[in-house]
Amino acid sequence: MNSALAIAAHENKIGALLAYICFQIPQIHLRKLLKIVYLIDEKSVRERSIPLTWLDYYAWKKGPVAPDVYAVRDGALSAYVTCCKEADKKWHVSANGTNPYLIDQAMEAYSEYEMDIINSVIAQCKEKSADDLTNETHQEDSLWSRVVANNHVSFDETGRSNYKVDLNELNDEVGREIYVEALDCVMMQASLNSSTHV
Repeated sequence: MNSALAIAAHENKIGALLAYICFQIPQIHLRKLLKIVYLIDEKSVRERSIPLTWLDYYAWKKGPVAPDVYAVRDGALSAYVTCCKEADKKWHVSANGTNPYLIDQAMEAYSEYEMDIINSVIAQCKEKSADDLTNETHQEDSLWSRVVANNHVSFDETGRSNYKVDLNELNDEVGREIYVEALDCVMMQASLNSSTHV
């Protein structure tokens, strides 16, 4: 899916998710945030055949990256999060809101089951470093490793590639059908949202 469509379909859900993660892990490094968002989508696909965010992920040197989340560095989703380079020369992301009630209220866009997925990944990742999470996404049988190996990816000086990490590859035949049907619904919602903003 085109990430722009994912944002158009439910920017509030994606923004709320980023703010929620940042609230749970204050001053999180951008690279760690990128990993957690990916791992939430991966877990969601493994459990129910569809991701939570519908963001596109690409094989970058440090792992699968959603460019739309990486763009918070340049002010994207600024209604929800702020990204600043700190004294350690790393990019840190923080939630714009500090009121836990408002952050939890925004997360009501997710079902109880989806919240279980989100919270379980946050709990597993909270004490791990970005490097630890990179090691997880780089395991030999991971989607990232398969994309890199199958396409003989050699990263340029930016550490990026244009090779997509397709979460639907985690699904069996039935799961792929569920994924495609759900994707059609998301694209329709994106189209409706776009037409209301014209």
